[in-house]
Amino acid sequence: ARNLPPLPEITDPNLVESPFRHKSFGYDRSSTKSDVTYERLEFLGDAYLELFASRLIYHHFPALQAGAQSQVRELLVKNETLSEYARLYGFPNKVKVADMETMLRDAKDRGNKGLNKILGDVFEAYIAAIVLSDPENGFAIAETWLTALWAPKLMEAAASQKYSTPSLTLQSDDKADPCTTYSPTAKADL
Repeated sequence: ARNLPPLPEITDPNLVESPFRHKSFGYDRSSTKSDVTYERLEFLGDAYLELFASRLIYHHFPALQAGAQSQVRELLVKNETLSEYARLYGFPNKVKVADMETMLRDAKDRGNKGLNKILGDVFEAYIAAIVLSDPENGFAIAETWLTALWAPKLMEAAASQKYSTPSLTLQSDDKADPCTTYSPTAKADL
């Protein structure tokens, strides 16, 4: 199994289940829990995801042309990538929909694109919940986590030569804080 960075905790009790709950899942109106669903959070999480990926690529790969930057960002934020991460973190077991069997059957008939889309949306919703649950630090927590999560995919892209003009090489900042900055040699350095 792949070494994953620890999944950041959602600290707001009203948002803990929200990234996993579909609008079809019934609400207990007497409950004090939030009625926020993953569809609503996904809207915000999608924007954060694009921003985090863009900042990472812009700052660490300055020689990359704009078109190549967009291609690398797409590699990081596409549903296939996000659903892979969702599976690795066990999100499918947490998703709450009114009729899971129908959802899975429909997803299978669509070549699993339906399920990948749902898991990608849930992953984006989780990102939004991290940020919203800690107004002071959530943004930095989510960005640091995603940077570590994306590191292997970025190193794969760099090795593939697909982005070879100019080559995808990581620019590091010697003055950067090692606790919050991606380093491709962190494991070896440790």
